[in-house]
Amino acid sequence: RIDARKHALDVERERAARVASLPPPLPHPLENLEVKKIAAMKARGAGKFSVTRYHISEPYADREMNAEQ
Repeated sequence: RIDARKHALDVERERAARVASLPPPLPHPLENLEVKKIAAMKARGAGKFSVTRYHISEPYADREMNAEQ
């Protein structure tokens, strides 16, 4: 057991020396990336909804025009 432990410590010392001699890693490419923030537009009323960027040009659902309730 003692010899196996000494051998493991020697192997670990060699590995640590090899890792310590490596050059430092390159910085992450997205680390210093500047992101432009877009100011949020607020819809002030139903009449101005069509001029905002939140306006949906095509309806997602069709309405039944002749429906009786």
